[in-house]
Amino acid sequence: MNTNWGHHTMGGPLFSYKDAGFYNEFHILGKCVKLKKSVLNKDYHKVLKKWYIAQTGDEPNMDKPKSFNEKILWLLLNENSELKSDLSERLKLREYITKTAGSDYLLPLAGIWDAAENIDIDDLSEHFIVKLNNIKSCSMLAENRADIAPNKISRSIKIFKQKALSASEYQPHRSQNISSEIIIEEIPENFSEELIKYKAWCFNGSPVYICAEKGSGKNITRNIYDLDWELQPFEYKYKNSQKMIQPPANMHRLLDACQKLSKDFCFMQIDFYNIEERLYIDEISFVPDGFATEFSPSDAGILLGKMLKLPSEIKNDNFVKICA
Repeated sequence: MNTNWGHHTMGGPLFSYKDAGFYNEFHILGKCVKLKKSVLNKDYHKVLKKWYIAQTGDEPNMDKPKSFNEKILWLLLNENSELKSDLSERLKLREYITKTAGSDYLLPLAGIWDAAENIDIDDLSEHFIVKLNNIKSCSMLAENRADIAPNKISRSIKIFKQKALSASEYQPHRSQNISSEIIIEEIPENFSEELIKYKAWCFNGSPVYICAEKGSGKNITRNIYDLDWELQPFEYKYKNSQKMIQPPANMHRLLDACQKLSKDFCFMQIDFYNIEERLYIDEISFVPDGFATEFSPSDAGILLGKMLKLPSEIKNDNFVKICA
């Protein structure tokens, strides 16, 4: 049995958030900043900018953002909508994918529970994954039901709730009243963390790059390809693999889903698994790797920044954005 506690896309302890009753606590490079919930949205801007500076050493230009990271930060602070808030919930995300791209992209739903003690493991399939509706950064992957101790799910859920949310997960657009149902999905027998994950970067409603990732933990490698599957001459967070990674056999379905799902957003990352020539969407996010990860070479960040258009840069009146 493999238990995956997930990861924080913004570098773990460098920046994290947790609910502290009357306050929200932001942790920046080990220092705790407490903010009253009533003024969270106003001060959140300052906190994120401080974190950005700590990560990059640069002051972000929010008046005229140019780099990819600056534009992702701008969108994080300004692209607010009811739909974007909805997509921070796993159950509403499943509804959105079903309605927009089709249920074929989803893992089968085993069930939804209010409490872990109500789950009967014997009723579950041999292979499954446990998630919480309101926290995307944690999951428990069970590759063999027989290896699961009776209280394993309960203990995992308790850990999930105690873990601080990543900053990319706690955003101004995110509702504070998201329910915390337990979601269990059935997974194929050969599903594992070692599968290639295809992360599609969609700019202004269209897929542009596919990040093909292999490995887990400190052994993750990432090759970034364009839509012709040409390896790009830059890296973002992870080193390139020494080997060519093949595109999914059903690449056309991946691109079709990306067009449909990202059409109302300036930027969207869609994570896919390809298992036995079938695509499954694992996650949708709006902040890739915490947005303050440096490119190598660094000028790639400027190049991608030119490609990603903010609402003020979109001149086509027929291209209407939620963030406009």
